[in-house]
Amino acid sequence: MGDATIITPQAAATAPMDVLSSVRTPLTPKDVVLTLEKAATKGKMPGYRMGTQTGAFTTLAFGAPFDHELIGTAAAQDGRTLVTFRLRMLPKLPAFYAALIVVSVWPGVWLTESMLTTYFSWYPRNMWWTWAWYMPLTVGPLPWMWKKWVVGSRTAALTDARETITRIAELCNGEVAE
Repeated sequence: MGDATIITPQAAATAPMDVLSSVRTPLTPKDVVLTLEKAATKGKMPGYRMGTQTGAFTTLAFGAPFDHELIGTAAAQDGRTLVTFRLRMLPKLPAFYAALIVVSVWPGVWLTESMLTTYFSWYPRNMWWTWAWYMPLTVGPLPWMWKKWVVGSRTAALTDARETITRIAELCNGEVAE
């Protein structure tokens, strides 16, 4: 990797969505982490945690409905420090959504069967009949819903991550680089 190219805010706005910039700063990797920890105590870095390795840290990148973790690594390079970033979706909420879908769709078959046979005497009293139309109706849209949730969350998290990266550059007297 050669020298990093400086990115203006206008260029960052038109950058491809999955690209996360780096930060070049005159601070040492240890000082970067300490500066960010100090900013976190003032509420400027939500969810900030220091990593186990020198120069490693994480902070939150908010995405709706699934939040992400912005993982940063600061390493010395050419007498300066280069902070690189990557995003990772937090796994708890997607697992909760999946469990909620499973426990809400399947009991709906029994509830619907019970209501239809109670209120409509003409409705067939066979569970398979309800199952045959109810399951495709409720499970069919789930892949599209899930994709919308994941892609929307990723897009929102990338936008928030870019704002956080700009804030990190300002806090560390650095510049956003490609």
